[in-house]
Amino acid sequence: MATIIEQQPFYTWQMAADDFLCTVSNDAVVSGVPTGYFNVKFVAEVFIDSEPINTGTSAQLIGSFKAIPNNLGRGIYNFKSVIENYVNAQNEGFPGTSVALGNLPPSTYKTVGYDVDPHPIHVIDKFALNEDCMRYVKIQFKLEGATTLGAPVDIIPSTSVNSIQFIITNTYVPSDATYIQASTTRYSWLKTDSYYMKWPQIRTGHYLTNVPVEVLGDKIKPTQKVNVNDYHTLSFLNALPFGTTKYTFFTWYDEDGVMLNYQGLLLGFSNGAVYPETTSTDTQYVTVGCGPGNLKQASAQFKTDLDAGLVSYYTVENRDGVAAADIISHVYRFDIECSPFNNYEPIRLCWLNQLGAWDYYSFNRKSTTSLTSKKTEYSQLAGTWNGEYWQRKGWKGGKKTFRSNTTTKIKMNTAYIDERFNVIFEELINSPEVYVLQPYVELDVIPSAHNNKYVHPARLKTSSFTRKTKANDNLIQYSFEVEMSKIQGVQNA
Repeated sequence: MATIIEQQPFYTWQMAADDFLCTVSNDAVVSGVPTGYFNVKFVAEVFIDSEPINTGTSAQLIGSFKAIPNNLGRGIYNFKSVIENYVNAQNEGFPGTSVALGNLPPSTYKTVGYDVDPHPIHVIDKFALNEDCMRYVKIQFKLEGATTLGAPVDIIPSTSVNSIQFIITNTYVPSDATYIQASTTRYSWLKTDSYYMKWPQIRTGHYLTNVPVEVLGDKIKPTQKVNVNDYHTLSFLNALPFGTTKYTFFTWYDEDGVMLNYQGLLLGFSNGAVYPETTSTDTQYVTVGCGPGNLKQASAQFKTDLDAGLVSYYTVENRDGVAAADIISHVYRFDIECSPFNNYEPIRLCWLNQLGAWDYYSFNRKSTTSLTSKKTEYSQLAGTWNGEYWQRKGWKGGKKTFRSNTTTKIKMNTAYIDERFNVIFEELINSPEVYVLQPYVELDVIPSAHNNKYVHPARLKTSSFTRKTKANDNLIQYSFEVEMSKIQGVQNA
């Protein structure tokens, strides 16, 4: 009377915001009619945790869900609405935690740990682990029924079967994704497996971003342009058993393409991370600071060369070892824009992308800021009425403003870009979280001010996006408008 999993997701790594379909059967249910039992139902016990799942205890059990067999004797489940509640975006650095395998290190901001000085994820020096971005999921299916009509139902012995152990992250699958299906699996997104950073995946591992990367011969086409004080992060999966990233390397060059220097960051305890030979999901979803602002905090040599105006561009890649032959990821190139274009004030947006990590873009062209004030008014009596006698006061009387709430809107424009960037701007339109990010500053005048200084919440007011192409539009430029989420309050009159 064994329960059989007829269908389950194909890949170990699954998108929490995608359908998570499972189908089960049991020979106690034939064509929807119970055989030997009454009131038969399938039971699915869902286990979710940051540590490997043990279905033998209830510590990781988050709920039991029942399904009545359909006309073909199958129980079909979609666990999407359950599991997507257990992963979230990471807005802050990693505080450091204690797990069974020992203490996990906090991320740092200007060498000070998050446990001492909390900071946003965007301004980390080197690495940050995750708290809620990744979880293990395992499902145990059973059959329940009553031995006689009207008797209480109970779990039928020897009907338990476990799914494989999945990993879920806070991601969604695009509507035009290509899926595969095998006899015992549902449709699964084809690109899923390519995001693991693993050896011998030479120069093909993906960071969790769809920012374009392209190699032309022996040259790497620029990935993004960044200002000298921009913050930027990239996240990657180092999930077991495939994760083999040991280093993230930064190499910077002058305007002639001559290498100036490099910095290899070990994915180790001293740098706010730990090489994931551990089983905790906290260690297997890693974020690395890779903007000029982050690198100035992580590397004294990079800061010296950048401040001297020597750096024209730099590259970022993950490696399994220290040699160039050990590169396992795509190589990302960031070009430095040394001064604002025509003295326009740069506006840097960051947003939650399709893969649950952060994307960034600096709008260095014309931008306009507008203020809209919503006033609450009242009518004031002229003169004095609560005194020995009435006296005229010239400043009293008529309509007055009791309270004024002001919202700020910013309209910004990209530079002329190529159509490779369409995908990230489409994700910007879809993103539930958008922020305006402030640049690196040399000295923090007020301790811990960076907790509310660097990241300002905004709402994207642009509600439509028309995809442009070189064939149709020749020159491609986009405009976006955001409204700052926080209202600028003023004093009462």
